[in-house]
Amino acid sequence: MTKHHKWLSRVLGESGATFLEYAMLCALVGIVVSIAVASLGKNLKKLFGTISGKVEDVNSQMSGGSGGGGGGGGGG
Repeated sequence: MTKHHKWLSRVLGESGATFLEYAMLCALVGIVVSIAVASLGKNLKKLFGTISGKVEDVNSQMSGGSGGGGGGGGGG
């Protein structure tokens, strides 16, 4: 039996069918993830930009707007 015959019998056998089912499932998951990333990518960029702006606002309010937030001294 050649390599091709062994591979073909495995693919056509029960374990081969299971392998093909998992391969198709992985392909489907990959397609769904690709579509989700493509459609949500721009919205996520906008969301993270908004969050970043709010964090900067809170940071400037916490430091008193002076921009300097010197660290505490290391007394001993």
